Amino acid sequence: TELSFPLSRIFHADPEGHNAGWVLHLQYGTDRANASDARHGNGLVRTDLDTVSLTYKMNNWVSFVNETSYIDTHTASKPGVLFAGSDRTQAHDWRQEFGPIFTF
Repeated sequence: TELSFPLSRIFHADPEGHNAGWVLHLQYGTDRANASDARHGNGLVRTDLDTVSLTYKMNNWVSFVNETSYIDTHTASKPGVLFAGSDRTQAHDWRQEFGPIFTF
């Protein structure tokens, strides 16, 4: 599932001004497998990915993106796989990325 909000248009920014290129993007995705299949494979039953991106388009050639992701993974085994020194059935991960995008 994905949603994008053109923040500059929502807040009536001047199309010729510096605040004309802001976009908020929300995304949710899931990857699920049957537990019996996962036990024979890598042991992962479900992985959920939540992402929030804030994009600023400076001009036609350069945009800047700040993206934050949350990844939640569940295993098919009891006890779980060894993670962080102990048995777990669930693992979490936060990822933060920032960078320019050049369009030619």
